[in-house]
Amino acid sequence: MNKPEYFLIEKQDKKEIYMTDNETFSNEQDSYTSPVNQHDNDRLEAIEYTLAELHYKNGLRVVFSYDEISNDYGLLQQGRIDECVPFSLDEYDTLLEAYLSMTPKDMPIPEELLEEETKREDSISTIKDRSTSPICVVANQVELPVISFASTSASQSCFSTYYSWWDWHDSATPGLAPKTYYASSFGGKKRYAQSYIANCTPSDWGSWLWARHRIYYKNASGNYKKHYDSKVKPGFWEAKTKGSIKRWRRVAYDDGWNSTPNNSDLKYTREGRFRN
Repeated sequence: MNKPEYFLIEKQDKKEIYMTDNETFSNEQDSYTSPVNQHDNDRLEAIEYTLAELHYKNGLRVVFSYDEISNDYGLLQQGRIDECVPFSLDEYDTLLEAYLSMTPKDMPIPEELLEEETKREDSISTIKDRSTSPICVVANQVELPVISFASTSASQSCFSTYYSWWDWHDSATPGLAPKTYYASSFGGKKRYAQSYIANCTPSDWGSWLWARHRIYYKNASGNYKKHYDSKVKPGFWEAKTKGSIKRWRRVAYDDGWNSTPNNSDLKYTREGRFRN
């Protein structure tokens, strides 16, 4: 059995350079997402920098991140709809707890992720037995741990749900209109915003046929600031958690065909929730 290959990579101006077996590349462009067009009135307030990036043997990609302006952490899960499924997050109260469960015991814990405190006794015990890293952790060919997944099958479908409970779920329907969801409609300030998209458009169609989710938080001045924006390519799913601090949050959705498809295969599923 091949062991995972771990790389510890120095951060460079809050943007990492991380390695695979054959190349070095920057994380300014995700491999599973299309370029995001920025507009003056809706710019990303900060660029996330990577704390850990994990590539599992089944094709699942997981990235833990942090941005200094909002002081929020991020967890990104990505994969092909016909290839893999995301980890379930229902059992975890913090992203640190999720990291401990998703990774082998010999994999270092990013030091900055330890700021996401945990009160779970099993997690506290696990932390004591593991090493820490002051720099970015990258692992290739990671074995899947024995924990809960979003599905009992090895892959998602166009109509698969992700969360065991959700504040909104809009199944794939041609012509699904853009929509924004606010934490204020679901009980008030929340620590985390969680969003899931499955772009059901055939994977061999153009990357401009994206489905997008954007995540915002309200800052101390009372203004919503965007701190995540991703366009998911055809044939892929993406799940994103963003947060740590209890605050007002919102999640917005739209697509690359302006909600007016000329083909019934142009559709996507969107689902999400706000939680503490």
